[in-house]
Amino acid sequence: MDIKTKLQTLRQFPFFSQLSNEASETLASCATLIKKPRHHYVYVPGEPSDEVYFLIEGGVKIGIFGHDQRDIIRNILHPLAYFGELSLTGEERREDYAITMNEPVTLLMIKTGDILKAMEANYHLNILIMQALGQRLRQAEHRVESLMLQDARTRVIEFLKNTIRERGRRIGYEFLLKHSLTQQDIASITGTSRQTVTQVLNELKRSNLIFFTRRSILVRDLSKLDEITA
Repeated sequence: MDIKTKLQTLRQFPFFSQLSNEASETLASCATLIKKPRHHYVYVPGEPSDEVYFLIEGGVKIGIFGHDQRDIIRNILHPLAYFGELSLTGEERREDYAITMNEPVTLLMIKTGDILKAMEANYHLNILIMQALGQRLRQAEHRVESLMLQDARTRVIEFLKNTIRERGRRIGYEFLLKHSLTQQDIASITGTSRQTVTQVLNELKRSNLIFFTRRSILVRDLSKLDEITA
C-alpha cells in the first residue's frame, strides 16, 4: 500500500478525518500495513504496549482472560474502529488481548511514539484523540451500568438492538445483521451464559420478533424490541 492509499484510508477514521494534509501525511508515512489470518492474535497480555491499530477489513475481538481462563470480551470491533489506544495513556504492557474473528483482517499500525510526536505538534489531533478516548470510556461505563442495573434477558436484547442499529441493514421495517458472533461471544460480552443467550433468542424467534441463523439475524420490527425492554 503506497503513501497516498494509506493517507486516504487513515482519513476515514475519526482520529484523522479533520487533520491538515501535512499532519495526515506525516502519520501515513509512519503507518504499516498488516494482514492477519482468522482466529489469530494481534497481541496478548504482557506484550509491550507500543502500537495503535486501525481496522480496515474484518473483525477483531478485544478481551481478557479470567481467573478460570474463560474469555471475558470487552469489545467487538469492525472496520473503521481502532484499538490498542491505551498505549497512548501510559500503558506499558498489554492487559488485554486482541484476536481476529472468522475472517482475515487488514490493519494499519502506527507506533505509539509516532502518534505522540504528532500530538505534540498538532493541538487539533490532541482534541480528536481525547474525544475518541472519552467516547470509548463512556461506552465502558454504560456497559458497567447495564451489568449492575439490567437483568440478563434485558442485557442480551439491548446488545442485539445496539448492534442492529450500528451495523444492521434496513429492509423496510426489518433490519438484517450479518455477523460472525457465536452465542458464547454474545454471552461473554453481555455478562450472561450461553444458555441464557439461546433461551432469549429462541423466545424472540417464537414471538416472531426475530429470525436467526448461524451468521445472520433478521429483526422483524425494531420498535417492538424497544417496547419489551422499555
